[in-house]
Amino acid sequence: MDEESLSKFHRLLRLLNRLSNPAGVSVKQLAESTGVDIRTAYRDLDDLRDACFDIVQVRARGPYRLSGDYSAMGQTLTLEEVLCLGLASCLLQDQIGNVGRDAMLKLQHFVKGEKRQLVRDVPSRVEIQPGQDQRWIPQLMLAVSQRRQIRFEYNRGYPPQRTMEPYTLFYQDERWYVQGLDPLRGALRRFRLTRITSLEVLPYSFTVPDGYDSKAALFHKWDIAQHEPMRVRCRVSSELCQWLEENPVHPTQRLHDDEFTLQVRDLEALAQWLLGLQGLVVIEPEALRVLIREKAQGLAQKYSV
Repeated sequence: MDEESLSKFHRLLRLLNRLSNPAGVSVKQLAESTGVDIRTAYRDLDDLRDACFDIVQVRARGPYRLSGDYSAMGQTLTLEEVLCLGLASCLLQDQIGNVGRDAMLKLQHFVKGEKRQLVRDVPSRVEIQPGQDQRWIPQLMLAVSQRRQIRFEYNRGYPPQRTMEPYTLFYQDERWYVQGLDPLRGALRRFRLTRITSLEVLPYSFTVPDGYDSKAALFHKWDIAQHEPMRVRCRVSSELCQWLEENPVHPTQRLHDDEFTLQVRDLEALAQWLLGLQGLVVIEPEALRVLIREKAQGLAQKYSV
């Protein structure tokens, strides 16, 4: 998030805190408390209304405040919803650091009484396995939602500095990715966030093409490599065939009698998985047969007496 957007974000949060006073607060007081002029304070009130905050005047030309319905929001949450809110706070802190934690803590402000204490106790009763630092998520959320280009340094491939039109931010297989148009290649690309070493949101906007499906960003671990899909054909035992039918391993998987077929991009990753199976013989492609043979010979030599 750039400094200007972050400054306004903090200013609006301060306004919300002042507006939560049941007695209300004047526009002049709002302007003084946030360090802006009165015209900017009026625009900030309009921005909050556009964001669905119900701001009312106590009387004609009187002070402003949040409506009673909004201040009572916490009372409409069930106990299960409140506890989920506390769990989300733990998860967000692990994934995106203090930004996520602070956002959830501000939402918890509207939870009252016994429910508030219960949600505060959640972190001491829940263990979250530490994940990878995802410091770029707030900036990428801004870029994706506002359709703005990004420039970033990437520690894999060439060139190290890239620009991108980010279409989708997604989480898969315990990793965060961003997918969008790579102008250098003129094609859709995806990048893992942990390999980004610096990132900047640019002022240049873009339009997502008609027909783009964000679900298409999801991928299988055997399709990470940037190669053309290859058809794989295997012969399987009846026991393995039944297991594959009950536990599909890839979206392109097909079973016919004793034949198992699929299309993947990364033969190396598939070969590693196939080595652990019994009751399967690869028929084609020959490149996959060679990979498995080499890996098996390497294991045999490693464990030979």
